[in-house]
Amino acid sequence: MLRLLRPNPRVISTISTTITTNNIKQLAIPTSFYATRHLSTSPPPPQQQQPPPDLTYPIASGINSSTLLLIKHGLPSRGLAEVSKIPTLNPSTPDVTILVEQWQKMMEVHLSAQVHVLTGLGYPPTEQGIAMYNYQLSELMSTLMPGQADKLQRDSRDLWRTTLGLAFNLPLPEDEGEGKVAGEYDELDVQQARELMYDVSVRMGSKDFLEILKEEAGTISRDDMKRKHTKIQELLIEKVYFGDMAEEADCIVSRFSNGKNRTMGYVVLQSLMAKHQSDPLISQYVGQAMMKVFEASGIDEKDVRAQATSQ
Repeated sequence: MLRLLRPNPRVISTISTTITTNNIKQLAIPTSFYATRHLSTSPPPPQQQQPPPDLTYPIASGINSSTLLLIKHGLPSRGLAEVSKIPTLNPSTPDVTILVEQWQKMMEVHLSAQVHVLTGLGYPPTEQGIAMYNYQLSELMSTLMPGQADKLQRDSRDLWRTTLGLAFNLPLPEDEGEGKVAGEYDELDVQQARELMYDVSVRMGSKDFLEILKEEAGTISRDDMKRKHTKIQELLIEKVYFGDMAEEADCIVSRFSNGKNRTMGYVVLQSLMAKHQSDPLISQYVGQAMMKVFEASGIDEKDVRAQATSQ
């Protein structure tokens, strides 16, 4: 993770996904449904979970479209509707605890939908199954024709933006004007996205922030990883993205919130960054910064790597 990484289709949500998957130790997705059979027959033996040995473009494209179908029209859409009802306090001084609760519940729904689709293809119904798929997808992306790679990236971007839109009441991709995000913001070009994430990574790796992590997250027992990861995410949003609430220029999300709602500014920023989630330089920025964050928080780097690559 400290080297220049190959494109990873879920880079921009790495922080949130890494934290949230630790809260979902086992996503129990049923692999069989109610069925009738003749009483004289015996049920077939359970099949061993075996994912495709080689991920192909049609399979990856189908996974995106199937997950989007669930997010928009299946049970996950109801879950996201419930997430959108979680009350947000004074938007000018947002309650970070509420935002993190809303974000984590959204990620649980998003990951559950993805796992449901992946399980049907033989991937384990756990965060390890998602990690295995993401690894195969990063390998596939480096071999595709430009048009195919662009299509998968657009589909992945729109899937993520649809999840955010349903959870936080933002316009959905199909309702957006050309080049617009969240109804009124222009798409970021790759240079703008890199500069933004470089700023984020510098703040994450600053001495002051790492000291705060050691004091507030590092003292939480490793036996309570859910609380430790929740505290990390709260501090990242409060100290890195929101910055000094009294200084507008110090707030990274202020340019995406019209100076009013910093909670929505954070969500809009995540939506904008979805377009650049496979940029290798951004991957490097985020990867290096997260290793420092985990170290300061008392999370062993080997455990993080093992979780990300376990199959």
